[in-house]
Amino acid sequence: MLTKYSTIENVKEVKINILKSIFIGNCIEVNNHQHAMEFLAKIKNMYPDANHQCWAYMIDGNKVCDDNGEPCGTAGTPILNVLKRNNLNNTIIIVTRYFGGKKLGVSGLIAAYREVAEMLIAESTIIERKPGYVFDITCDYNYANKIISKKDTRIRLLKNEYTDDVSLMMFIELEAVSEYESDFSNNNIKINSKLEYVN
Repeated sequence: MLTKYSTIENVKEVKINILKSIFIGNCIEVNNHQHAMEFLAKIKNMYPDANHQCWAYMIDGNKVCDDNGEPCGTAGTPILNVLKRNNLNNTIIIVTRYFGGKKLGVSGLIAAYREVAEMLIAESTIIERKPGYVFDITCDYNYANKIISKKDTRIRLLKNEYTDDVSLMMFIELEAVSEYESDFSNNNIKINSKLEYVN
């Protein structure tokens, strides 16, 4: 069963200079490991000459991080700790580093990678994804108008097509699914499909 989680949107790239080393942060919402690795490959292509591209993600509760050549525990772990502190799931943060010639030391590296991760989240919008189902139903005009006019915040209309009947595709949050299924049944509404989803 899918569960509610928090992630980020409206992400802006951030960049800081620490003792001549350039740190560039990027993050994105991801659905699985493959999606995360595709985003990592994209960032590597953007900065092919960087010295390090350190990252961490939390996906469905799985926690993975990589120091990418930095001393063990100085890059991936502080990034991961920022994700944990902000309770962000299905999110990857990547911090690219161009070495400036001066070593920062273990504590300096930890602070730098943590700072970039925190800056990214501060510049982004934290959103909550809620589990539910996408229903595709066929109904008459009266029932369609009833659904649309309800303004129930637990449902979101995704698509509507009007012919002899009305085809509505809507996302219904998990807590309201049984209520609407019962209503569909009582009104002889045809459910064409039902898909588990997080929106």
